[in-house]
Amino acid sequence: MSDKDREPDISESLMITLTDSVGDLGIDVGQLLLNDLLEETLNGTLSELPIVKSVYALGKTGLAIREYFFLKKFLRFVTGLQSADDELKRKHKEAVSNPKLRKEIAEHLTNILDRIDQLNKTEAFFKIYSAYFTQQISQKEFLGYSYVLLKIDFDNIEVLKEFYCQEESVDKDKDVYDIEGHLKNYSLNNFAFAGLLAIGGQGLRFKGFIGFSKNAFGEKFLKILNLL
Repeated sequence: MSDKDREPDISESLMITLTDSVGDLGIDVGQLLLNDLLEETLNGTLSELPIVKSVYALGKTGLAIREYFFLKKFLRFVTGLQSADDELKRKHKEAVSNPKLRKEIAEHLTNILDRIDQLNKTEAFFKIYSAYFTQQISQKEFLGYSYVLLKIDFDNIEVLKEFYCQEESVDKDKDVYDIEGHLKNYSLNNFAFAGLLAIGGQGLRFKGFIGFSKNAFGEKFLKILNLL
């Protein structure tokens, strides 16, 4: 079988869809998702997208829950690129015109979107993706923040934001510690283990316990997400 006749794998299909197909659809993917019409449109206009064909091929007959969820995440990601400014679109197109970089990005996108476990992480991932293409972060940071996103509970992201917005010390009379002097909001542990907070250091102190501290990595993460 020649390369021309070969069916593209899912990573190739994802990038073909993202760069070559979505802009030509003449539809607002975000509006389709908002109206929860994904299931119906997969058999209509969207069924012609390379990524949809590839995902259907994986399922052979219809869509399993995992494939359906993957498509919902991908289409949410697409809405970000559809609404991006011309400068970002231009830089993105230039970057993926390099075959080697295109392949690396496609594989990374497929891997991260497949592993994302909360739909609201998809929009956050697009912001990280955009920050990379607009040179706000390095490739190393792009990869790092992508994997951090997989480790955290994004439903509690406001807790991390509040921590970074507060003063360096907390009044010991405030009801934020348990009887042993540990912070009551244990969701901060999740962010600390992902590297978004420093453990120890000159952070919150009470009864001799040294808690969490802000760090540059976590602060930059929140700024990328427009939360700081």
